[in-house]
Amino acid sequence: DAARLPHELAIITGSGRRRAAVVLNPAKVGDVEEFKARVRTVAELNGWHEPLWYETTIEDPGHGQANAALHEEVDLIIAAGGDGTVRAVCEEVARTGVAVGVLPHGTGNLLARNLGIPLNARDALDVAFGGQDRAIDLAVLETDTGTSTTFLVMAGLGMDAAIMTGVNDQLKSKVGWLAYFVSGV
Repeated sequence: DAARLPHELAIITGSGRRRAAVVLNPAKVGDVEEFKARVRTVAELNGWHEPLWYETTIEDPGHGQANAALHEEVDLIIAAGGDGTVRAVCEEVARTGVAVGVLPHGTGNLLARNLGIPLNARDALDVAFGGQDRAIDLAVLETDTGTSTTFLVMAGLGMDAAIMTGVNDQLKSKVGWLAYFVSGV
């Protein structure tokens, strides 16, 4: 029951919001300038201002970028990338009152699939800029060393974690989900 859980996040956006930021994993969207133009067009059609743009890096998959967007006091932060980008953004935005839109551009897109967010970029943009807010539960894993990690869809230990860690990113970009099978063999 979401009302009894201490960790939740508003995801997808409702009407009435006017300032958005996009945390973009440029490795996942192909032509970055074309992607930005598409986002700007849909934002304008839905009554939003020009979005602020923050690109992820190998060193920072979205944490710092989401925090920078929060400091700009935006109403919506759109995570555009794969599950890693979405998780990093959601971890920072949780419990702030700022909504998160998801533009799925990864291999798995697990959160988007679970929430029924379209995998088609244009339809997902329409949901992000014109959909309804929806609270989801988050879980936080805290270790004995004091570090914590937020997760949204699932968490794994042992073999499951080893498969995820061992996946070859170049293979994943070519064959998608099959790369996880290869990692597990």
